Amino acid sequence: MRNTIIDFWRMVVEQACTVIVMLTKCQENGKTQCERYWPALNCDVSYGAYGITNVGEKMSDGIAKTELKVKANGQKVISVIHYLYQRWPENGIPPTTSSFLRLHKHVNGQLNNTGKRSIVVHCNSGAGRTGIFIGFDLLSDKSKTSVDIYDSVLEMNKQRVNIVQTVEQYEMLHQLLVEHYHFGETDMDRSKLFHKYGSEVMKEFDLLKDLEASSFTLQEHCQGQANMSLGEPTDEGWATIDVTAVEAYQGNLCLIASRGPSVMTVEKFLIALWDNHVEEVIMLNNPPLEAKSEGVNFCEYWPEQLNATVTCNSISITLQSEHKLGNTVGRTFLLHRRNRQDRIIKQSQYLGWRIGNMPGQEDQIINIMRRIIAFDQESTATILVHCTDGLKRSGIFIAVLNVLARLQSENRIDVFRTVKDLRDIRPGMIPTQNDYMCCYDLTKNFLSKQNEYGIEAVMPIGQKDLVTEDVYQII
Repeated sequence: MRNTIIDFWRMVVEQACTVIVMLTKCQENGKTQCERYWPALNCDVSYGAYGITNVGEKMSDGIAKTELKVKANGQKVISVIHYLYQRWPENGIPPTTSSFLRLHKHVNGQLNNTGKRSIVVHCNSGAGRTGIFIGFDLLSDKSKTSVDIYDSVLEMNKQRVNIVQTVEQYEMLHQLLVEHYHFGETDMDRSKLFHKYGSEVMKEFDLLKDLEASSFTLQEHCQGQANMSLGEPTDEGWATIDVTAVEAYQGNLCLIASRGPSVMTVEKFLIALWDNHVEEVIMLNNPPLEAKSEGVNFCEYWPEQLNATVTCNSISITLQSEHKLGNTVGRTFLLHRRNRQDRIIKQSQYLGWRIGNMPGQEDQIINIMRRIIAFDQESTATILVHCTDGLKRSGIFIAVLNVLARLQSENRIDVFRTVKDLRDIRPGMIPTQNDYMCCYDLTKNFLSKQNEYGIEAVMPIGQKDLVTEDVYQII
């Protein structure tokens, strides 16, 4: 609260705290959850006898790390690292576990570097989210021969009432500890990736199967938050389009995975694009080819001719432009609904990826990912990725996109946890060993040619039309 900011900083200084972990946003669901008590980058602010200066910020994996200099009574200066974790909704749980575990690892690393263990952990109420962080910290010491979560939470409740507030949070604490003790360390730097061979990769995939048996409750909860199945009954059954919001490493991006539409579901698919404010579609299948060779009943949802329009009841789509280079086609659509302002949607379709195989021209797929990674961090975008089922090729694309985005930001790679997080939100993603191996192979392909690629040189989405030939000079 605004009237306790001075007391907050007095506590930090008196207790010699070197780390603050904040598990709530200042604003959530239109309500103020916490007053901002630190200044913007390169600014300073005073609260009573305490002067706070922001000397550095870095954002990665939903975690904002800020370095603060605190001057007390105009003399004593202490350094405080502030972590703001942005992926934990009030009275709920994060959709995935990996970013939380990395937050805890960052915090422990910072405390070990300073040699001091004084830390402030808070959310909006000091319970719930705060309780899970503290409980995990207490129980994740690998020197323990056993852990008793129930007794530990009871003991914490004696010190602060309702420190774990919901069943979902209690289950999350179990899930975090299962993963912590069962999986071990799967994170690595880039140099170790090329020493990761087939048998080791397959053992990782087997661990994912083990997790499915122990995490059904958490998965069901997350699916309820993320899945959006639009449909209505027809004479032939239910015409549904299955779309799921999945987690993007880049906090300014919203990624949606979807199966491609059939003839019965084109209207629902276009409505999903509209309702979710999709700005770009990444299409990884080739419906005419796959319908002939594999009997897949999916269709193209745009007109064949330039400037032609397809109308599906209340919504219509017009093909404004189209250019092809190699196996990649760039298109611009105009989406129209009655009494609404028209919207422009870009599409990048990759034609050379058959079901169950590696992409025919890996460089073109990676170039699409590179452009997304280079997207302006100050802006936001919603991108829908679809293939035949929204699980295999879409899963591989999103997984590698997140792996490469983290590599660019932190210079670290964790294919295992990236895939695990996607499967937590959308079960069935990357379902086979071959699909999992493909994630590794695409990542290795990128690293082996990184000097040639150069992410920083790629044009961000929105700065130029996707369908101009200039865009495809990089492909």
